[in-house]
Amino acid sequence: MKGAEAAMAMTVIARFIFMSTLSMARPSNQTWQQIQCTPHNRHSLGKIQTSMTIFHPSLKQSDPHAHSARSDASFQATVMALGMALLAGCAPSPRPAPGPTPAVPPSEIPASTLALMGTEWHCTRIGTRVVDPGRTPTLFIAADGKASGFAGVNRWFGPCAVDGATVKFGLLGMTRMAGPPERMDLEQAYANALAAVTRWSVTDGRLQLSDGTSVILEFLPAQ
Repeated sequence: MKGAEAAMAMTVIARFIFMSTLSMARPSNQTWQQIQCTPHNRHSLGKIQTSMTIFHPSLKQSDPHAHSARSDASFQATVMALGMALLAGCAPSPRPAPGPTPAVPPSEIPASTLALMGTEWHCTRIGTRVVDPGRTPTLFIAADGKASGFAGVNRWFGPCAVDGATVKFGLLGMTRMAGPPERMDLEQAYANALAAVTRWSVTDGRLQLSDGTSVILEFLPAQ
């Protein structure tokens, strides 16, 4: 409920409670009290009125002390409960929570980066070291900027920012399995090279990642 609507509803309810309480001290045969609440918001197609009528048999003129303190307290509690129910009825329906941010559709990815993203690349060279076929390190960059792959023994993952011909990998996470010393050495060299990458290019179907000076990683697309 907006501030103005809440203030209006609270004012009406306070007036209703005051007049209902006042009727307890004023002798009469019976008292009827009606309250209306009209919420206004931009989603309403019209005015919706919520009304409530309360009947309270008050004190007779011939016996002003006939009601006990217990009945007065019970009536006040009833008035408060009905007032809160009316206030709740004036509140607008809750708005649905916003959904997750959708991934960038392929149509909005610059054409210059389409050659890099969405393909699984298999590493063929790390620096001057040629990688033997088999369990080669891999690289995959999704359209939402998440990179992942195989490092030689463990799986790795992390953020990746691509802007034109520049590319930068963020802090990478990795599983923690042990392997043969030569495979662990290959994995470490691959992870260090990824951290140093600043630029990329695809020539004749071959992906090359460089540190701005020389090519430090080379890949071929998965067959």
